[in-house]
Amino acid sequence: MVKHLRDIGLAVTEMPSDGLADSVFVEDTVIIAGKTAMITVPGAASRRPETDRVKQTLEELGQLNIVQ
Repeated sequence: MVKHLRDIGLAVTEMPSDGLADSVFVEDTVIIAGKTAMITVPGAASRRPETDRVKQTLEELGQLNIVQ
């Protein structure tokens, strides 16, 4: 999937899983609208540590107002 996204010209940022089994589902740990990124609170407590990696990655990318 990542290859196909890159093939059509999209920038893809991959993050390590940090050993978290469900970490492939980052689509529900952050909502980005314009220049604002809102970090969510996953319902399952076991998934909440994922938000730390997502926030770190967004900070490294820069140019976003991050709300948590």
